[in-house]
Amino acid sequence: MKKYFFTCFLIFFIFCLQASAQQDSVSLFYQKTKKNTTLINASNILSTDVISIIGGEFPVLWDHKFSKYFETELGLGLILPYYVNLNPFSDVWLSDDDEKVPFSNDKFGYSLFAGFHNYFFPSPSGSFYSGLFFHYKHYSVADIFECGIQAGWQRLFLEHFMFDLGMRFSFFSQNSDDDMNYFYSPDIFPVGFNLAFSLKLGYILN
Repeated sequence: MKKYFFTCFLIFFIFCLQASAQQDSVSLFYQKTKKNTTLINASNILSTDVISIIGGEFPVLWDHKFSKYFETELGLGLILPYYVNLNPFSDVWLSDDDEKVPFSNDKFGYSLFAGFHNYFFPSPSGSFYSGLFFHYKHYSVADIFECGIQAGWQRLFLEHFMFDLGMRFSFFSQNSDDDMNYFYSPDIFPVGFNLAFSLKLGYILN
């Protein structure tokens, strides 16, 4: 499962980089003709997610827009030495024995993120989007491999800043060093589920 996930992540990451080097004519048109910064002509946005920081992960995300309808999102994160469970499904797929071993983290780790957004009815001040994403988190005693769908609303403020309210639904697998089932019990269901909300704050680079 770990090799399969990293293969999918690598393919998606390479696709994002290749697409970044080959922007379509619509994106180039907006870059050449823009006078004021808007979310339509913003090509690169650097952001982080406040809710993820509360949960114990500090992500740095790069959004690159190819046209007013499509953008990719790549990220590298720092796993902080604490963990706050924000998953409402965390106890649904655990057996009685597993519930006695709550997950905790006291060391730094890292995370990787890749996804894309499709925008609906884009406007200069903001619009709704949906897309897919992959997410890998390396904790001190466990690895999490996650993929799913995302949707949200992005809004421009103070000309060069944006905020993004989003929601993600995903399934994930766990791989722990001590063979403990911290997030779900494989004998109950083969994967875990997660419902997460995001509040991203970003700066428009260009």
